[in-house]
Amino acid sequence: MSIFKTFSRRTYEVFLVAAAAAFFSGALAQETVTLLIHPTLYGATGGDEGVIKAFTEETGIRVNVVTAPTDQLREKAVIEYVGGTGQYDVATLQDAWMNEEITAFLEPLSQRVEQLDESYDFDDLVTSLVGVNTVDGQLVAVPFRGGTTMLYYRTDFLEAAGVEPPQTIEELYEAAEALTLDQDGDGTTDVYGLVLRGKPGFEVTQDFTRILFANGGSVLTEDLSGCALEEPESVETIQFWQDVLQNGYIPPDTLSLGRDDQIRVLQTGGAAMGIYFSPYYGRIISELDPSLVGWAVTPTAEGVTSGRSLNTLWSLAIDRNSDSKDAAWQLVQWLTNTENQIEMAVKYANAPVRESTYVDESFIGKNPLGPEWLQATAASRFEPTHPRFPEIADIISVELTGAMEGRRTAEEAAARMCRQVDRLL
Repeated sequence: MSIFKTFSRRTYEVFLVAAAAAFFSGALAQETVTLLIHPTLYGATGGDEGVIKAFTEETGIRVNVVTAPTDQLREKAVIEYVGGTGQYDVATLQDAWMNEEITAFLEPLSQRVEQLDESYDFDDLVTSLVGVNTVDGQLVAVPFRGGTTMLYYRTDFLEAAGVEPPQTIEELYEAAEALTLDQDGDGTTDVYGLVLRGKPGFEVTQDFTRILFANGGSVLTEDLSGCALEEPESVETIQFWQDVLQNGYIPPDTLSLGRDDQIRVLQTGGAAMGIYFSPYYGRIISELDPSLVGWAVTPTAEGVTSGRSLNTLWSLAIDRNSDSKDAAWQLVQWLTNTENQIEMAVKYANAPVRESTYVDESFIGKNPLGPEWLQATAASRFEPTHPRFPEIADIISVELTGAMEGRRTAEEAAARMCRQVDRLL
């Protein structure tokens, strides 16, 4: 009998320990969410010591962070969405991806928004950014990091040359010519008037689209059913790129320049002006006296709304198959609420998605271009949300590069773009 009692008690104790372990293991699993995010965006949250860590401390919900560059991020998300695994509870998605190939796998958020506490102030989110994430009347993602296009320039070079910040594309070209300098008089260029990203792929395509939109052009027709790249505005934009390279107004290695290269060229005095993603102001002045950096809305063609160019948006979406939707929704709210949007913008150079951030004193203190930034955001537009846009972007990259290298005229490049794009559509 004593042996039986001892065995029973031990069995009972083991049972209690196992039950407790199972309970806490299940509890922990429920309170863990996986976030798929671009590494730059993770840096904009403050990284390992930023607002995501504060979220865990505040809520007890652990966040498993998985980072991936743009192309890999989309691929990872789509694979898991199609597989129905629910692996990535929350993912950062770009505006151009908001089409039926992805949105069908996303958790509808409109009803959750209706139940938000007033303190969240959903109406403070920039309306145009919310609109990109609204498909068939249903919100499928919340804006997280939104940026537009700005002209940044070296005030010392413009003042020395007596050049005013250009307001039109024609003036941009003329300024690029005037600011291309042989300072040493040895027959070589020391300062280029303009620096652009020419690295094949999404970088050159994005910078091309920035100037295309500023010139009043479009990639696709309004209903996304046809190519618009043979229109005069597009041909003129291709010609602009061809001329500034072949005439030596941008660096000769432009076709290898990416984001960090473009920033460094302006910082080190290798160029006088650049067309940049607006949040890069913080990066530029990190290694350059702020008094040497000026800004203006992107120059536009005559008759085009001042500041019209390319907006870029990263948003937070929840997988429809997630097992932790409530915890995921808490993370989405945390990363997009008023307080944390200000903190990320001020401390970590995140690009704001709330109107209130642009007029916040602490933000203006770090980003005096806030009013122009907001003006450009309101005037600008997004890349087409067509499912085939990644392939369209590759076509633009290849054909634009061919024109810049002088292998075809602007008209030929535009025609080649549209023949291939129309086949895709």
